[in-house]
Amino acid sequence: MLLKQQSCSLLALLFVLPVAVEAIFNATITTTDEYPFGAIICSLISDRADRPVATNYVPDYNGSALLDQAFGVAGPDAIDPVCHATCSGSLVAPGVVLTAGHCFSGLSDFFFEGDPMRDEYLTNLTSSFRVVLGSNKGGKHLASEGFGVKSIVVEENFELERGSAMSNLALVFLDSCVSDFEPIRLLRGDDEQEEEGDSSSSSGGGGADLPNTLEVVGFGDSEHFCVTQEHGIETNEEDLMQVMPYERANCEVNPLCDGLYGNRCEEDMVLCLKAEDETTCTGDGGAPIFGYSKSERSPVQIGVLGTGVIINNGGSYTAGTLEYTDLAIASVLSSHTEWLESHLSNDTCLNSTGTAVSDLFVASDDLAL
Repeated sequence: MLLKQQSCSLLALLFVLPVAVEAIFNATITTTDEYPFGAIICSLISDRADRPVATNYVPDYNGSALLDQAFGVAGPDAIDPVCHATCSGSLVAPGVVLTAGHCFSGLSDFFFEGDPMRDEYLTNLTSSFRVVLGSNKGGKHLASEGFGVKSIVVEENFELERGSAMSNLALVFLDSCVSDFEPIRLLRGDDEQEEEGDSSSSSGGGGADLPNTLEVVGFGDSEHFCVTQEHGIETNEEDLMQVMPYERANCEVNPLCDGLYGNRCEEDMVLCLKAEDETTCTGDGGAPIFGYSKSERSPVQIGVLGTGVIINNGGSYTAGTLEYTDLAIASVLSSHTEWLESHLSNDTCLNSTGTAVSDLFVASDDLAL
């Protein structure tokens, strides 16, 4: 059995695995009519989120000459730069999108707290991203299609070098409120679970009782290189929004949990997932992992997709006989309820929509198993 180590994290590939795997390949095409909370995190400066953000960055303009500085020569109305999809995410409040910490973390650690260069870096980082809602495809978008980013909060305990596993969360605060799309609600953790942790590694981790079958919806690459590592001319095709099921898997046999950097799957912090002949790929990092509520049968987000590997079980892609297994890990939201509540309460759009922070969550006993 050949193990092809392919990371479904954009930044984890620098530290853990050699090939990126983060959008959905061989899954079911869907639309934002079905999943209105689906979000695309896109960058004005690159098609990869792990490249440095220069203080005078040059965005990729749509059919126009490059300018010396973003909007430095022509105003935003005169030219519309291209925004490259880098991660997936989910609208979780009227003014906030939840995604993976690895989409933004790593480079800012080169700067010390209080260093004026760090503040300048972070300012340019937020201004170089957009969040696109209501689109049914990944790839390139015009900057004008997206919401601007006011601030980014990465979970303080996230450690990129540990392989995009525990606490791989980030909240993206938008520069205006969203009224056209319904946020997905988040699974609230039990107080006992948050304080003590709940061991569930043999059944796939995640702490509290969770469904055995979950779903992920994301944007990004859906070409054969997601499983073959063979890049071709179709690499730059637009990739449609797709949804696929994940089964909870045993963390003890997941190669991502016991690797070069030691244990990356603390039982109450990480959800281990498995799919056969379907896989997430480049662009799905930060995608929502969700189940459904009992009372309304509405989606409930349980985790955020981090990273994964592909196990080649034999066969040939060209012959149509390739068989493979996708093993992935996701950060569990129920272990971060306090962190989520404290930061989501800063969403100024809550007041304008009459939404309470508690309205953003679903109790664990209302989760359909």
